[in-house]
Amino acid sequence: MVGSRIDRAWLAIGLIALPAGAPARAPDPAVVPPTYSVTMLHAPYAANAGVGARRAGLMCLPQGAVRWRELSARDDRWSIALIEDALAQEGLAVDRAARAAASTVLVRGELRRVMLRVCARRWGLGDPSSLDGDGVLQMEWRVLDSGGSPHLHVSSVSRHVDRHAATTAVDLYETLLVDAATDLARWLKTDDARAAPPAPAARH
Repeated sequence: MVGSRIDRAWLAIGLIALPAGAPARAPDPAVVPPTYSVTMLHAPYAANAGVGARRAGLMCLPQGAVRWRELSARDDRWSIALIEDALAQEGLAVDRAARAAASTVLVRGELRRVMLRVCARRWGLGDPSSLDGDGVLQMEWRVLDSGGSPHLHVSSVSRHVDRHAATTAVDLYETLLVDAATDLARWLKTDDARAAPPAPAARH
């Protein structure tokens, strides 16, 4: 299970089966719903590492590799804010100050894979950054319960961008990041999250 914090929240909002005619049981005011704080986002790539293939021109001829430095142009705080926004959008409480109150559930993200295959069709027209194509991302989330035990969830997401909605490499990456965070948020609200076994020790 994700932990006692999540269990308490679930118990607070769950429906309790009672015999017909019995009065409904009021929620326990002492139960505090979990608040989530994203404390770390780690990527195992060097700045010059290749994370995809780039093509260019109307014929989409090979042009080289997409480099990690293109996707990580903004700092980690920006990426963490995107993840927290996605959790909040799904209705979860977020502690952006990481105060680690008693009800705070800590979330850490480990980027396992990102791959873009894109084409800059307007390269010859002076617009090398507008790209269409495909991106995939795999993120391993570690959610720390009240006892400090991490519970594991892996989000695998993909996006296709057609040439009429061309975007930049960093924007495509950040869209994938938000998709992965949204998948995490939806998992946290399921019975599967409460039943998840503790994860093995982190590999970094």
